[in-house]
Amino acid sequence: MSRIFSQARSVGAMVLLGMFCAAMCGCIGTVREPGGGVPRMRIRATLTAKSETLTFADIAPHRSAMIVYEYDVDELLKGTYTREKIRVTDWCLIEEKPTGISKAELGSQVVLVLELFEEHPELSWVPIRDTLKEDFEMPLYIRHGIKKVSKETEFRH
Repeated sequence: MSRIFSQARSVGAMVLLGMFCAAMCGCIGTVREPGGGVPRMRIRATLTAKSETLTFADIAPHRSAMIVYEYDVDELLKGTYTREKIRVTDWCLIEEKPTGISKAELGSQVVLVLELFEEHPELSWVPIRDTLKEDFEMPLYIRHGIKKVSKETEFRH
């Protein structure tokens, strides 16, 4: 019985996570219509700091996790943001598998589509690693889309 429950729980989590990731990575559109939900912002930014990567062993019994990155804001393309730096959380593990974002190199410039993390209470169960220098004044955002500027290659989960 526990094996069946475990498989059902895993399949259910994969379906929910898949739907969420599709929306987050831009597979279901990168910008919502006005009044269509949480406001999004688009910025051109340079990666300046990364939290230490998580492994499945670090988060067990969870199967997915996020980590926090810090970027210099080079240009605001859409929305409102006044700080020079921004912190962004992103999936580092999905169903025990590492994502491509963990390979991002410091100094790489990207275009990010973001929402405030606090607007997503459905993610309160997700383990998040933030090993960056503490800054409680800086709000945390979550990535919806990313495009590497130098090669115009999109990174998706």
